[in-house]
Amino acid sequence: MILMASGSEIQFPISAAGTRCFGEELGAHDLLVVKVSGVREPDMLFNLVIKTTSLKENAGASAASVSSTGTVVYKEERRNKVSHAFTSTTAGPHWVCLTNLDTYRELIVKMSMKSGVAAKDYSQIAKKDHLEPTQVAMKRIDDLLKEYRSNLLYQKRRDERMRETIDDTAHRALMFCLMNSVIIVAMGAVQTILLRKFFRSKKII
Repeated sequence: MILMASGSEIQFPISAAGTRCFGEELGAHDLLVVKVSGVREPDMLFNLVIKTTSLKENAGASAASVSSTGTVVYKEERRNKVSHAFTSTTAGPHWVCLTNLDTYRELIVKMSMKSGVAAKDYSQIAKKDHLEPTQVAMKRIDDLLKEYRSNLLYQKRRDERMRETIDDTAHRALMFCLMNSVIIVAMGAVQTILLRKFFRSKKII
């Protein structure tokens, strides 16, 4: 499992019948563009799955756990090349998992992931809306500010959920310790009563 920087292109191997997953943090209604292609053997195929996972599922995630959990938002099977763009519906980690379908050979693939402002084609937006270069630059800056604000709000909500989880765990641990203390005191009292009865029956006290 790897968190991948948006806009970067990497080349990596996938072992025979193996799976590798790459993660990208997205805000709600963020655009994600994924491009994957085999590098060497055109006859070698792979499956591609894009998933979302909750914060709980994401904790300590591995390629095996991510590929077996989460909600599938897009899927391509038996491909040597995939190019796909979609808009997220919820904020959180999104995972691109690739599975090598060849059971004997290693697959080399090249992948790029772009999200948010980096994924938008502003040249097409300029043509569509008849914008001047200055207007395009201003729109890009405006989108960057909106994306930055959205990321801040998402991180704030995530921190709040983490704090709630930590507080709940601390409360449960405190209650467990108190329960143990009550049980230990009760057992000590019962043992004392039983010993006193035993000693009295033997006329030791």
